[in-house]
Amino acid sequence: MSGFDFQLSADDLDRMERDLRDLEKNIKTRAVSAGLREVARPIRPAMKAGVTVRTGKLKRSIGTRALSKSFKQKHGLAPDNPALFIGAVTKQGGYAQDYKARLVEHGVDAGTREVRRNLKGHQRWKADGKYTFYSYHAPGMKAQPFMKPAFDKNASGAAGRFYEGLAAYLDRQRNRGQIL
Repeated sequence: MSGFDFQLSADDLDRMERDLRDLEKNIKTRAVSAGLREVARPIRPAMKAGVTVRTGKLKRSIGTRALSKSFKQKHGLAPDNPALFIGAVTKQGGYAQDYKARLVEHGVDAGTREVRRNLKGHQRWKADGKYTFYSYHAPGMKAQPFMKPAFDKNASGAAGRFYEGLAAYLDRQRNRGQIL
């Protein structure tokens, strides 16, 4: 005899089974995320090394971010599967750098640009409708790819790094007693 008594109702048993399934799903999701982070680990420094811009803000903004369920659903990805974004993810000086990253990666065509400017400042609401319109010729910018070369350079061995990260996560969980 164990020295203690307990009883489970059918509802309690169903709840326990649900909790165990959720725990299993949670561990799977976290293990896959750990594998993805391991794949991304050598890509970030390669991207930073390839950035050739003056101020360094774009270089400092490069990192990794987990995609939200709503973002994945909006872009046709399975919302329950983990996914990472590698690129310009952090703001620098209060401004997102993803737009600049796209311009540097793909370049800008030369051409004429049309501008509408509020005479009272760019952050003022249009109170009196006083705008000035002008155009100018933009010389364009040659593409200086840094993302694609970083991915291409680290493509070989990605599957091995994924399984290493997954195995390392599962080993940590096993050592903590979270899984058997």
